[in-house]
Formats: sequence, structure tokens, C-alpha cells
Amino acid sequence: MAIWNPWHGCKKISPGCYNCYVYRRDRSFGKDSRIVTKTAMFDLPLKKNRKKEYKLQSEFEPVYTCMTSDFFIEEADEWRSSAWQMIRLRSDLNFVIITKRIERLETCIPNDWNDGYENVTIVCTCESAFAYFFSSSSESESDSVSLSVSVFVFFSSVVFS
Repeated sequence: MAIWNPWHGCKKISPGCYNCYVYRRDRSFGKDSRIVTKTAMFDLPLKKNRKKEYKLQSEFEPVYTCMTSDFFIEEADEWRSSAWQMIRLRSDLNFVIITKRIERLETCIPNDWNDGYENVTIVCTCESAFAYFFSSSSESESDSVSLSVSVFVFFSSVVFS
């Protein structure tokens, strides 16, 4: 599985963040997950090996983006346009961006987004239908961003010990 983490760190914004794996992992290293920082691998999509080949190869698998943060987190606003530029340049890769901050999509997409980039899939996660409808209705009713949303609801028993 290919992963690109251009920045690291996040702020918990919903009950679904309660057991966040990033916080749990960072805690074991004594790191504060609330501090959002640009990573040393920020430019990974453009990095090349000694043979002048891209280190990230398509190999028919997606590149999961920002798995230790949220691509649309406010603290990364200054770096996001550079990340979009790398995504645009690497049209041979398929980037998957998973977010809980879907309400920020319209303000965070690049000017040439139009109907989206062919090589980008945006996935919104939410812990309940209520959370999805609350976040999607909290913003303006603008038609400038088209987004296809699939909502799957899974029911299971949860036991806390």
C-alpha cells in the first residue's frame, strides 16, 4: 500500500476521533499529535531514485494521502497548494484523500478543479448519518463543487471493557 503523508498531526473534531490511531501511535513515541507539521517526505511524489525514476510508482494501487493527518486541516493551508501541484503533475498516480473535514472542500480545492481531477478520489468518513448531515448542512448551499457521496451504515454491537 502506497502512502504519502505530506504533513503530520491532527485535531480531534468529532466523537469518531476518540480512538484515533495517530494519537495512540504518537503517544507511544512521546509526540503531540495536535501539532501539525510538514513532513520530510512532503515532496515524495516528485522524488526520484538513482535511476531517475519516481520513487512512487503507480503499480495499479492508489496512493493513500495524509493518513497521519487530514488533507483539509486548517493548519496545512499554507502547504496545500504545493501538494495539489504535485498531485496534478503526477497524473499517473491515483490519490485517495480521506477526510472528516469535507465542509472545507470548497475552500481548499485548486482553481483548476472544475469537475475534479481524474486521479483523485475524496472519501469522507463520519461515525454516523447524523454527523454527515450535520457537517454537510453547516456550509453554504453553493453549487460550485460537485461531490459524489456514498453513505454506508454498519450496525454491530460494541463492547467496551
